[in-house]
Amino acid sequence: MIGDGCCAFVSITLRGNKKEDAHRSIGNAILLCILGSILLTAIYLIFMEPILTLFGGKVNAETYACAKEYFFWIALSIWYLCHMKAVKLERHSFGIWRNLMKKFLALGITSFLAQISLVISMAAVQNMCTQYGAAAAVGP
Repeated sequence: MIGDGCCAFVSITLRGNKKEDAHRSIGNAILLCILGSILLTAIYLIFMEPILTLFGGKVNAETYACAKEYFFWIALSIWYLCHMKAVKLERHSFGIWRNLMKKFLALGITSFLAQISLVISMAAVQNMCTQYGAAAAVGP
């Protein structure tokens, strides 16, 4: 949501030659991503086992080990935020600019809703396959 909305907003501001808004939007988005990442990482690491179980990651020991390792690295991955080329960030780019945040979050909400609905449906399918797939394979 943050990334998609910010990218769309930065494109709009750069086309309108409003580079200061672009800088501030990216800085604001990075701060929101870092804060959100810290919060989500803590939640993911604290509730790793129930989350992996919910998404079908505990089907067998091998799947669980791979899912747990993958989950750990995904929870810590923000390297790509530091490698932007289109906009140069400066110290004043970082801050909470509520007027810009409202604009780029509004642009990203549809992407967030589409992605979260896909995640929820995949979790439901995984749980049904785990519960009913094994029973159907064994037979009556």
